[in-house]
Amino acid sequence: MIGFLALMWGNGPDGANLMISVLWFITLFTAILTHELGHALFARWYGMQPRIEIHGMGGVTIWQSMKRLDFRQRFVISFAGPGTGLVLAGLFFGLLQIPNLPALVHALLTMHLTVYIFLNLMNLLPIRPLDGAEVLSTLIGWKKGSVNEKIIDKVSFVTAAGCAAYAYISGFLILAVMAGYLAWRSYNAANPNARR
Repeated sequence: MIGFLALMWGNGPDGANLMISVLWFITLFTAILTHELGHALFARWYGMQPRIEIHGMGGVTIWQSMKRLDFRQRFVISFAGPGTGLVLAGLFFGLLQIPNLPALVHALLTMHLTVYIFLNLMNLLPIRPLDGAEVLSTLIGWKKGSVNEKIIDKVSFVTAAGCAAYAYISGFLILAVMAGYLAWRSYNAANPNARR
């Protein structure tokens, strides 16, 4: 595979590395964009005016409230981002079953499948500000009619702290630091007096 990419981009490893970097950039950008489009399309479906902002750490969909959304509608919008990504991951998996795909197409589909599954499943973790926390909050509200956001903050803290510990033990120090930061934020949100 590396040899093929080297031939496609250049004669040496630098050309192959550049080509692989470009493919990863395309994959990450499309994964973030389609995720946010999932949120935006369902927000528009419910009468909102959404806009998508892509930034260095990912993206966010913001919508202007034209009316008050109920818990069910908020649940659908929150789940739509990860849901869209996972549906597309299923499509990529199906396309990978086609025999005799060109090596470059196979590499790009494999990258997309891996990133779409990882990012969207990770995004469903009940950690603020990931979608999973809002999915959990709105699902509880939908079923019970109300939700105690402090409980969601506590769930977020425990989940993020667990992820930080697992990432640290596994040697993923950057992920451990990120999860630790989110755990700290959730702890402060759940215990506002602790900051005094």
